[in-house]
Amino acid sequence: MTFLRLLLCGSLLLAQADRFAGTFSNDVFTLELRRGGTGYVGTIRAQGESMPVSATAEGELLAGSFGSGAQSYRFEATRSADGLVLISDGSRYELREVVAKPAAAAAGAPSGGLVGEWQASDGVLSLRADGTATWGPNRYRYVVKGNQIIATGGPEGSQVLPFQLSGDTLILLVEGTSVRLTRRAAGQAPAVATTGRGTVAADLVGKWCKVTNFNANNTGAYNSSACIVLNANGSFVYGAETDSYNPNGGVTSQTSDSGTWTAAEGSITANSRLRGGAVTFRLERRNHPKTGDPMIVLDGDAYVTFYQKAPWR
Repeated sequence: MTFLRLLLCGSLLLAQADRFAGTFSNDVFTLELRRGGTGYVGTIRAQGESMPVSATAEGELLAGSFGSGAQSYRFEATRSADGLVLISDGSRYELREVVAKPAAAAAGAPSGGLVGEWQASDGVLSLRADGTATWGPNRYRYVVKGNQIIATGGPEGSQVLPFQLSGDTLILLVEGTSVRLTRRAAGQAPAVATTGRGTVAADLVGKWCKVTNFNANNTGAYNSSACIVLNANGSFVYGAETDSYNPNGGVTSQTSDSGTWTAAEGSITANSRLRGGAVTFRLERRNHPKTGDPMIVLDGDAYVTFYQKAPWR
């Protein structure tokens, strides 16, 4: 069980419900969202004007509209490492979540507090006094409210995790299951999880997506997207969706997979639940010819980074 899954799991109780709730802002506008009925409601403010917003969430996608009457605009949004990525009328906006800065722990905090390093079955969770946390190469901010850890940042955005602390034992409630972590002594070497042949390459960890759009005027439209999430603990999640429309109707199909992965020079091997065994793909690291964003190319299919990453060198 990884910290990413523990702290940022989309199906946590309350965490799922509050996935898109909050205030998000950039230099152009500010978006405020809260739970309302079966979806989200709120306002969007720009240049002194305020417009109502309504939206619904399906998995990782938030879709809705803002404005009223003839001035109504559609939008779609997904969580980013520190806020939302919103697309409306062909334009893309990156919004940062507005959160209160967590207060640093008081000097001389008791050793039984949350601050410290905690050993899980497959890695080490580090909770620092300045309100930052790390799991592997990933970095987060967190605050503690009552018996809940509230974390921001990382691939899944803002999430809530109930916990119990007893001395040097930290118990996190994940999907109704208690997960036990033990405080590590200073200087203690972390336990290392093995994932089989090959290694989990740190530079490949992240979310990678490809999107294909095709529109034929008056005859139909086709859209497909696929994303691969390569986790630092050696697990992966894959999801793909295809939509096709014509004057007679439309068809939507979805595919999902999960398992473990390792990388070697020039290849990635996935132990796939869907395929029932190990599958090896030819791997190339390339940069996008137009944007310069890093990509991974698997058997000729290019997946561009979903989150901001430095180009390959």
